[in-house]
Formats: sequence, structure tokens, C-alpha cells
Amino acid sequence: MAVNIVNPRDNDEPTMWPSALVASLILLLIGAITVMAIWKYDTVEDALKMWSALSALIGVVTGAFVAYFFTKEQVAEAKQQTNQANARADEQVAKASQAEMAASVLWGATENAKRQQLLQDPKVLGLFGPAN
Repeated sequence: MAVNIVNPRDNDEPTMWPSALVASLILLLIGAITVMAIWKYDTVEDALKMWSALSALIGVVTGAFVAYFFTKEQVAEAKQQTNQANARADEQVAKASQAEMAASVLWGATENAKRQQLLQDPKVLGLFGPAN
């Protein structure tokens, strides 16, 4: 579970320093392993063997950094667009519900002979036809 530490200057957006700290520590660890390999092994070839063993880990870490740090804005924008679309959809559902209630009131106030005439129209039949 991620912990969002709130920046006192901006209560809407969590700070990035915990994530940046973890990323820096991982890079520092990879650098320390590299320095230790160079220091421990006598030849460059032996040190490069250690580096090649770490290449898969470095690839995964690099990909994770890019995915985490450089897609935050796109994710936030997509969430905002989703929220806006949901709000517009809710408005349309409310308007449709009001229109349906108004049509029901009008239908109830219409005389039976006029109802039979209106049921000849396919649009009206779809709303107030025999199934309803």
C-alpha cells in the first residue's frame, strides 16, 4: 500500500520525494555493486562479467523508473477526463429521467381516444406501447 505524503504548500497533490528517494537509493545500490566489482576483481573482464549479470536488473529498474515517473501526468489527465465524462453521463441520465417523468405525466393526462391515435406513431409506441 502506497503512502502519499502531502506537501503543505499544495494539498491537492502528493509530493514526489519519497518515490525519488527510493529511486535514488536503488541507483546508488547498483552503483555500489559496480564499484565493489571493479575494486574486488583484478581484471576489467571479471568486473564486466558482474556488470553483465546485473544487466537484466538494470533494464527492469530503468523501465520501472520511466513507467513510474514519466506517466504520472498522463494517468492524472486520464482520470480527470474519466471523471468529467462520468459527470456528463450523470447529467444526461438525470435529464432523460426528467423527460421520461414529464412524458408519463402528459401521457396520463391524455384522453384514451387521443392515446390510441398517438400509439400509431412508432416513437410513442416504443415508450408507451403494449409492453409498458
